Amino acid sequence: MFEPFYPQEIWDSTYDIPFETWKDRGIKGVIFDIDNTLINTTGAVLHGLQRALRDITGEHWDLSRLTPVLGIPGLDAFERLGIHSPEQIFQIYSHVYVTVSDME
Repeated sequence: MFEPFYPQEIWDSTYDIPFETWKDRGIKGVIFDIDNTLINTTGAVLHGLQRALRDITGEHWDLSRLTPVLGIPGLDAFERLGIHSPEQIFQIYSHVYVTVSDME
């Protein structure tokens, strides 16, 4: 039912979006679901974070340990989890989140 709302393209910043090109393709509007009110991505976020942490730390992180940091800005969330290299994990997490959300 919500599949038309799933992203077809992913951009790092709204400044990078080629709006003029989209206009030429007949796209008349864009929906930004910043707070996940349209699509529930909780599972993708948690599994993406879990995978990134495993890849970086070599440890398995239980989802119950990660759930309390949902909704907290990325770097703050990693600090609360006691991660020593939040910048590196944030980069990997961003990539893994996109990969996992594509699988849902």
